[in-house]
Amino acid sequence: MGIQRQRAGRRRSQGLGRKPLRSLPDISRRTSPELLIPGLDQVRGREDGEPFPQQQHLPSTRPSLRVLPVGPCRGPPGAPSDPLPRRQQLRRARDRRAFRAAGRGGPPEQSRLLHVPSGDRRRVRRLHPGCARARHKDFFLQRSPPGAPAPRRIGAPGHRGGLPGEGELRVSGVRDRALGAYLGLAVGDALGAPVEFMTPMEIRERHGLLREMVGGGWLRLRPGQVTDDTEMSLALGRALLAPGGFDLRAVAEAFAAWLRSRPADVGNTCRQGIQRFLAEGTIEAPPREWHAGNGAAMRILPVVLAALRNPVTCRARSLAQARITHNHPLSDAAVETLAEMTRRLVLGESKPAVRGLVEELVRRSPLFRFDPYPGRATGYIVDTLQTVAHFFFGSEDFETCLVGVVNRGGDADTTGALAGMLAGAAYGCAAIPERWRKTLDRNAAREIEAQAEGLLGLSIRARPAAAPQR
Repeated sequence: MGIQRQRAGRRRSQGLGRKPLRSLPDISRRTSPELLIPGLDQVRGREDGEPFPQQQHLPSTRPSLRVLPVGPCRGPPGAPSDPLPRRQQLRRARDRRAFRAAGRGGPPEQSRLLHVPSGDRRRVRRLHPGCARARHKDFFLQRSPPGAPAPRRIGAPGHRGGLPGEGELRVSGVRDRALGAYLGLAVGDALGAPVEFMTPMEIRERHGLLREMVGGGWLRLRPGQVTDDTEMSLALGRALLAPGGFDLRAVAEAFAAWLRSRPADVGNTCRQGIQRFLAEGTIEAPPREWHAGNGAAMRILPVVLAALRNPVTCRARSLAQARITHNHPLSDAAVETLAEMTRRLVLGESKPAVRGLVEELVRRSPLFRFDPYPGRATGYIVDTLQTVAHFFFGSEDFETCLVGVVNRGGDADTTGALAGMLAGAAYGCAAIPERWRKTLDRNAAREIEAQAEGLLGLSIRARPAAAPQR
């Protein structure tokens, strides 16, 4: 799939985001001799016709490039068919063997680049396939400057060339972190569901330290099967992607359609809220003391992705969808905080920066204090947020965060889903262990990938938040 990078002026080009998705695991992000890829085809300058050196740095050229695999090795159109020099053939063969030894083998493919016209940009360069293995595109559309030419797209026939909308393709990890958040939610759900309602001691006696998607549990799930946390998020995403945009009645009807499908698990408050809508037609639930559960917070992600550039819209719509089933000040506070944390993480803010949002919530409502960790992981939204915050801020990678959360038991599918959402948004899709992604329900994973792209498209087309008036 695609890589896209950007270089401004003469500064060194480097990708944005937490980790370099499409390089080999042992390659640093810094420019180093290991990033010199020998054997690149000689390409010619756009205007002066001078050839570039045989060795080029892996970060590509200005202003915006994206790699698409298009088929077996071939020369550029109209190029002479003379064979390469013997030395260059040997160098290519050596490179292919090295990539295969590193686990990046497969039939040799070449790549083409999507690019925006620029006077000092190089023409299409060709790379070995091992340099670009990852499944997910790493770019985000932004508006083009006034008067800029429309993007010219080159690549595989029929490929859409990016997210819907107009604008320049700019390097960003936004797309990867958005997909990481959505897949992380489902992975945490599937990992924690089999130990839902178990105590930490019961989990240790049965599984030791739970690190795999084992299935089973009180719901007798298949390994990798998701539950209401993921399913309600997907239902909300379908409503947002339907014609007409954000419509609360359409969201409530999507939840009702999900309930009619006889899901494996439904929270009591969610069930009562949906049944009230079906019986009375009222969208917002009346305030109730028992509405301080985590069922509204667990499904906020589609709204966040669809309103990524507008924090006001993100907050308002997160609360609106929450109150279809949950209407309680503690639930509202957690929904607001988790939505804004996720939004900022997807946009690239650091964990220390978003920690301030939770600390502000604790200052306003000391019930949510998570340090020191009280040790409860129930469906009460206070316990849920304390557990998620404790393990998210106390870990340095996706797997450590998820394993710590689900081994606390309790409402492990929801705590796992929310922790996976935050960790995926922070570390990106590549940080999710491959064994978990392979075990995850395939139908859910496919719909998640499609929804993540569609929801980001809604965010791009939406009007960004207006600057505050001075």
